[in-house]
Amino acid sequence: MKRVNITISIAVIFVIALILNCYTLYSQSPYFTMSFTVEDESTLNVKADYKIEMTTCRFDYDPVIPSGDYWFGKDTSLLNWDNLPDSMIKKLSCNTTETKGAQYENSNQAMVWENIYAIKIIRNITDTMLIVFPVKIKSFVTYIKLGSIPFKTGLYDLTDIITYTFKEWLYMEIPQNYKWHPGNNTKGILKSIK
Repeated sequence: MKRVNITISIAVIFVIALILNCYTLYSQSPYFTMSFTVEDESTLNVKADYKIEMTTCRFDYDPVIPSGDYWFGKDTSLLNWDNLPDSMIKKLSCNTTETKGAQYENSNQAMVWENIYAIKIIRNITDTMLIVFPVKIKSFVTYIKLGSIPFKTGLYDLTDIITYTFKEWLYMEIPQNYKWHPGNNTKGILKSIK
């Protein structure tokens, strides 16, 4: 009788562990994190105050998925990021959050493929730097690690600058020796951000 009770107890524990394992497997969500710090290269002898406005824009449409696997495929966007048509720009919905300080970090459960990010860094109320880029490659987990960004006024479209690396998941980074060249808002995705 004792042996039967032990066998039943082990079977119950095994079934509970199996159920919990399946629940954990199917309750996972896509995830992303973005982080960077602002480095002030100016010759100001005063401490700068920073405000960071992070705008995230998403398209309201069904993307083309060449792999057929929306969650785990490593698809590259088929959108023409250099010349988004007005019909696509009209499908954008944007959300902006603000934070104070020279350091930014945010994590959330979301698929960020084909999102557009606009990072507006404001120094001492008047000086502004705007960085814009899309997420062109899909991953269930995305790490956007922009590192130390030197503060320079102007508009910067990093669409073709950001590097994409798969380790286990997707890592997006600004190349270490990138020379910051300002652009204008009449071409590329800068024209889609207001």
